[in-house]
Amino acid sequence: MSQPGTLTTASAGAVATDQTNNRASSKQQLTFSPTRREEDHHVVTDEKLARTRQEIDNANCAMNDEISNLNEKLDERLKKQEHDYLKGYSLYVK
Repeated sequence: MSQPGTLTTASAGAVATDQTNNRASSKQQLTFSPTRREEDHHVVTDEKLARTRQEIDNANCAMNDEISNLNEKLDERLKKQEHDYLKGYSLYVK
């Protein structure tokens, strides 16, 4: 007969098995489905990519508009400068 508080080999094995089963079941409860997490990750990534793509497109359009405006302003200034130069030259020649 064993004393209270001591385990026999048979009862120690049963306790170890119960602890192992408890650990396994708790790990199963904490383990997430990798495919579900991957799907969630792809959805979040796809949303971020779409948002980033839209921001890049908007910035690209704004930059193209600004470049267009700068080209028009430069063209106007060059035409004015050329006009003033030719006007001055014609006065000098006369």
